[in-house]
Amino acid sequence: MRLIDTRTYEIREISPGLEPNYAILSHTWENDEYVFGDRHDPDRRQSAGFKKISGGCALAASQGYGLLWVDTCCIDKTSSAELTESINSMYRWYEEAKICYVFLSDFSLERALHGTGIRLQSSRWFTRGWTLQELLAPEIVVFYDAVWIEIGSKTFLKDTLSQICRISVQHLSQPKEASVATKMSWASRRETTREEDIAYCLLGLFGVNIPLIYGEGANAFFRLQCEIIRSSPDESLFAWRDRYYTYANVRRVYYSGLLATSPRCFEESGGIVPIRLKNLERPPYFLTNQGLSIEVTLSTAGHQRDCSDDFKNDLLANRDSRMKGRDEDNGRPHIVKTVLACAPEHIQEAPVMLTLGIIDGKLASRINCDSLDLDINAFHVNKRIPAPVEGSFTYTPIFHAYLININISRGIYF
Repeated sequence: MRLIDTRTYEIREISPGLEPNYAILSHTWENDEYVFGDRHDPDRRQSAGFKKISGGCALAASQGYGLLWVDTCCIDKTSSAELTESINSMYRWYEEAKICYVFLSDFSLERALHGTGIRLQSSRWFTRGWTLQELLAPEIVVFYDAVWIEIGSKTFLKDTLSQICRISVQHLSQPKEASVATKMSWASRRETTREEDIAYCLLGLFGVNIPLIYGEGANAFFRLQCEIIRSSPDESLFAWRDRYYTYANVRRVYYSGLLATSPRCFEESGGIVPIRLKNLERPPYFLTNQGLSIEVTLSTAGHQRDCSDDFKNDLLANRDSRMKGRDEDNGRPHIVKTVLACAPEHIQEAPVMLTLGIIDGKLASRINCDSLDLDINAFHVNKRIPAPVEGSFTYTPIFHAYLININISRGIYF
């Protein structure tokens, strides 16, 4: 880890485990940043990037901090090994900082107070992927405008930040208590310059580590989800919908992977939380070369023509049968439903349902990922709950403890 001396601007090497008290700067990258390679060039101290760093150093020094961490000049991004180590450590570095200064270069408190229409949420800082962890990891976060005038602390601004970022006040101070789907929803409206970074910026929030492979594109988010599966039993990871898979405003049958393609698929999943299903407890699931191997209960989707009574009889007759899994008459996979151990926080009696197509024996794919069904009547609880949403499904299992492999990568239109 490297830290800047707030008085001399010297960049110091700090041995692991010996990090002193330090402040940390959160900001958005601009065109003229002062980077690690500029430290020996006096002319670069005239850059806008260095002025931002010197402003942060002056503020930290005035508050008694001799050292400051800034991502622009404290990481040698020409070294892939150092970049990987830094990104995998960054959440912890923000978490261990004594204070985090958020510098909003595009916001003026004076203009906002004079009613010019400029609002805090208009700052680009609230749209960037990397700044999510910079908001959540530190205990003390203080916001400053473009001329270093204090706007307020995370605690003081908690209601405003909660509304802007779609993060509950509780989770602003306890982010790791949130479900997987809820954390993903926080990133659903954020962007990164590099496609891979939308996955890498979430590593610390989920407490996982993966190698950085720039150039892999969307596969980075796929690898992130696989690592979450290995470390967490939270099935809300599978509770997403992707409205982008409708075509010409007409819903088509779509065989997708079980895993989402980006955080934007979780935009409407912020309230999904894990629940315990006493009559549907299952052993741990795991990844194989055929997908996610998981023990599920299945119900035929009787309201869909794709499902035949023959398939139901096959399941009931022999759980280990290697049936073709396709309807002889129409050539389509048999459509079934299964329940996940997660539900909306305010309607925990209505678990999330997945529609699956059994393609070949015990191989399955998710179907119509543009919908997220809730089973209002799943357990026939004696409580008044809201009316079922359109397309909900009454879950009547025809088979318990059926082992299948669900495809986790992308599928095709049918």
